Amino acid sequence: MKKLKFINLFLIILSVSLISCFTFSCKENESSAISSSPDCVHSWVSNSCTLPAVCEICGKAQESPIGHTEVKDNAVEPTCTESGLTEGKHCSVCGEVLIKQEKIDKLGHSFKDKKCSICGEWEYSSAEYFTFSLLSDNTYEVKIANADNTPAELVIPCEYDGRPVSRIASYAFSRNDKISYMVIPSTVTAIGDSAFLSCVNLTDIVIGNGVTTIEGYAFYNCTKLTSVTLPESLTTIGAHSFRGCTGLTSIVIPNSVTSIGVNAFHYCTSLTSATIGDGVTHIPSDLFDYCVKLQSLWISKSVISMGHGAFSSCGDLVNVNYAGSIDDWAQIEFDGVFSNPLYYANALIIQGEQISEVVLKEATKISAYAFVNSNITSIKIPSSITAIGNGAFEGCESLQTVYYAGSAQAWESVAVEKNNDALINAEYVFAK
Repeated sequence: MKKLKFINLFLIILSVSLISCFTFSCKENESSAISSSPDCVHSWVSNSCTLPAVCEICGKAQESPIGHTEVKDNAVEPTCTESGLTEGKHCSVCGEVLIKQEKIDKLGHSFKDKKCSICGEWEYSSAEYFTFSLLSDNTYEVKIANADNTPAELVIPCEYDGRPVSRIASYAFSRNDKISYMVIPSTVTAIGDSAFLSCVNLTDIVIGNGVTTIEGYAFYNCTKLTSVTLPESLTTIGAHSFRGCTGLTSIVIPNSVTSIGVNAFHYCTSLTSATIGDGVTHIPSDLFDYCVKLQSLWISKSVISMGHGAFSSCGDLVNVNYAGSIDDWAQIEFDGVFSNPLYYANALIIQGEQISEVVLKEATKISAYAFVNSNITSIKIPSSITAIGNGAFEGCESLQTVYYAGSAQAWESVAVEKNNDALINAEYVFAK
């Protein structure tokens, strides 16, 4: 009997111990979320940012959910052709959209003078006004379809039938007296010869920044054209291309231009200023011939030669501004007196300073007509000079003193060609 009581007591003690173990095995530590019993570490599992995590071992739930991790969805500004979106937010953990992005309607174009004031896109003219011809490179050239049915303002389409318009055909709009305003898109790379010849009512033209070539006679005799901005993409200006544009008042040849044809601005009788960019090495014959109102000229230091009659009849020239050094100027190859703008201008301005006293340092020659008719009063010639060309100092009536870095004997070996009386008759000062 005593044995039976002992067994019962043992079973009771064992049951109490087991119950106690299961009761406290998953007790949570307040600071570390680890069970107060070293035998159990919580393994939290959460399927939602908005519900508390649950221990997959004991089933105990945390007191609060982890919450969303917000990520901003940036707003998208609407354009003239595409809709936009407002700013939004979503959770990077569960993907739930917290603030929905709302659609913003596209703006639509607002055209003024054929150009959208919002995005700058042109309002292209209807294709019905043009004839398009497919070229070998699968692009199109364009010309007017019916000269009698031409609106005053034209914006050439940038593409046709899914392919770009790359060329204005030769004689495309020639002798059309209805066009007053023209826009050439940036897809066009070439303006054909005589394309706008004698468009006598054309007053304004926009040439897209894609045109590389303006062929000969392209704008010949466009007498009402008052201004034109040549794009930085342009490399070639053809012969006679702006000849007879009697309304043109100024021209800037961009640095991208490397080739200019003869007579390109001949007889532009209202032209008062001209700038020749850094890409030009040769000013061709008769470039500004009979530009009778031309007063100011800017020439880049890249120019090494000027053709016959380049500035013939430019009687109003006052200032010639040259970006190179005086040594560079002295060695430019001039083809006759009218190739040098100093024949009329008298005043040579080197890098902003008017030259009256010429100081050469490194030149090896003084080219023919280099200082023709200029108002210089003195010149310092280094011993490196071996030749002075024909008419280099012709008409230099103010020249008084020549300083030579060598001896009188050495000066006698310098080849001085004819028509340099002003130089010969000046007072000489020798260094030795």
